[in-house]
Amino acid sequence: MTNADIIHTVVSETDDGVDTAFAVALERTMKFEGGWSNDPDDNGGKTKFGITEATWNLYNYPNTPPRTIEQLTIPLAVNVYRRLYWSAANLEALSYILPTRLTNDIFDACVNHGTFRGCLLLQRAYNFIRRSHLPELREDGIIGGATLDALAAFLKLSDYENALLGAFRGERYTFYVNITKHNISQMKFIRSWMKRLVD
Repeated sequence: MTNADIIHTVVSETDDGVDTAFAVALERTMKFEGGWSNDPDDNGGKTKFGITEATWNLYNYPNTPPRTIEQLTIPLAVNVYRRLYWSAANLEALSYILPTRLTNDIFDACVNHGTFRGCLLLQRAYNFIRRSHLPELREDGIIGGATLDALAAFLKLSDYENALLGAFRGERYTFYVNITKHNISQMKFIRSWMKRLVD
């Protein structure tokens, strides 16, 4: 059984099937996140189940004594993903508006780039392809009422789901390219990033 299978089972058991969109998004992302990693070229440093030590410490801060990243379990990882990525990015609300593929991509971007960046790239993608009579979004990395309303209005106009998905993936592609331009050591990850982008 893979990590993704285990996590999907944990989500189903803990949510009684209520959080289906979260389970589907997390299962997709876990295809790209391994068990334990401590690659010196990975800016995330020590990582377990795709969760960096810094992220784990942020989530784990109130605990005394603190638990180390090595002590992270799959049920705890699910809670981290739900609280610090899914809920923090307001993805539950987005999942009612956006197609599943795009919701999954945004969640994956939040995990891979940080919640602020994942949401910012969505706003940039919308602004890039929006119709002129629709409002331009403030690119603040926050999915609030204005962003939700604008996306809902945009997707009601016509069959623009694929256009928005393509624009969002284009924003992620540009972000990846810029990473490698500023730090050539990150080229070792580019093939897995490109697979992650379109899978």
